[in-house]
Amino acid sequence: MTNNSNIKYDPEKLPLSILEKAKQYLQRQEHFGSIYDVANLGNHLSSWATGTLGYVKLKCLYENKSLYKQLFSVYVRNIICLGYQKKFGFEQGCKFFNKKHVIVSWCYKDDFLKDGSFQCRYFNYNSRKLSDVLWVLMSLDDFVPDTKDTNIIIFSKEQAKQFSVATFVNNLLFCLKNHIPCAIGSIVSKKFADAFIEQICIQSLEKLLLPYEAQPWQHVLCLTVKKQNKNVEIIGDLHSCLPPFPSDYIKRYGAPNKVLVHGQGQKNIMVNMLGWNKEEIEVIPSRRFTKNIDKHLVNKILLPYSFGQSEFILKMLQILFKCYGNMLPRLEIRNHPVQANSSKHNDLIQDIIKLQSKCYTYSDYPSGDDKVSVVVGASSVIIECLAHGIKVFQIVEHPVFDLYSDLIWTDLKVQHVHQNIVVYSFQEVASYVEFGDSQLQRVFAND
Repeated sequence: MTNNSNIKYDPEKLPLSILEKAKQYLQRQEHFGSIYDVANLGNHLSSWATGTLGYVKLKCLYENKSLYKQLFSVYVRNIICLGYQKKFGFEQGCKFFNKKHVIVSWCYKDDFLKDGSFQCRYFNYNSRKLSDVLWVLMSLDDFVPDTKDTNIIIFSKEQAKQFSVATFVNNLLFCLKNHIPCAIGSIVSKKFADAFIEQICIQSLEKLLLPYEAQPWQHVLCLTVKKQNKNVEIIGDLHSCLPPFPSDYIKRYGAPNKVLVHGQGQKNIMVNMLGWNKEEIEVIPSRRFTKNIDKHLVNKILLPYSFGQSEFILKMLQILFKCYGNMLPRLEIRNHPVQANSSKHNDLIQDIIKLQSKCYTYSDYPSGDDKVSVVVGASSVIIECLAHGIKVFQIVEHPVFDLYSDLIWTDLKVQHVHQNIVVYSFQEVASYVEFGDSQLQRVFAND
């Protein structure tokens, strides 16, 4: 647990106090709205991506510690990485596009089907259903398929195995020339935006849709497109759900014109606590969450995108198994979908399996609920589980960043069964998740 003794806030209102402090910090940082501020990874105050610049800054604000001392090692690591990334851009031979509608998303190798189409995991949609729309994809594993449909282009980067002085100097000069922070994430943000306006006729573009996570590259893209054509409508779809502590969604310079959310409760948080106007947030049924229960959520131990100490998680699981083992069904472990190659995640999975065999006796006929999940750390999957009637135990690593506080999530009931283990329940399910099969065509229907 973090030592909070030096924090001068009312403990009962701590989440709101830290959220307000984060808003004030961003207002100071983005006063001039420069490209440096928009591309600055440290202004993406993510409460769930441990180890990133934004997370470390947020943690410093929480602990009232000096930003400079805490951030030094993170900055050094980012600068060293400049010597490894040597190529950025769309695939060779990519043609120029004149399209009214564009969707920008991420992709992995597994998202491409044999027929050449792309299955977007963020919109739960196949590219061929919108064949007249251009799909601009940022590869997260740098895979580019040999065969793909003509309405798909892919931006990727190449990482060298060894540090190169020449690559380091080239990337450093690029950062200085373009007035952006010296970090690979900032370079990717600028190069993606530049490549986008080189490959697409921005004057013909009418609507741009992206799965919105308030990441710096998304804001740099929005800002760059708007400078070329202020009439482009840029729409961000909050494809999942706000994180427990939603500091990364505080409205920043370069934000989309409109953000689509999938529950009135989420809109209330965006408007009342994160600085958005009512007109900028629209509630629609979810494209990703449907009434059919995802089998990958039921009777699982769900690992987050990132976490802190494995030893702490194992200790909390041991307590949970000891106190509630006879009430729980067999629990299988599910890794985060994008962390299959993470040695840290895979080591934790093996440790949990050993712990289960040692101190966890499950029951085929548990005395408690038959639909249960254990969520580790900060994860928006908690809201989805609750909406499907799944009982959720959460292992809380950080007392503010991981917890769905009822000060922010006013339609949630939070019950502590241990200092670091909580159980949630809804007062009103539809407040945060409206199930549906809303079609992407509707986003472009009015043009």
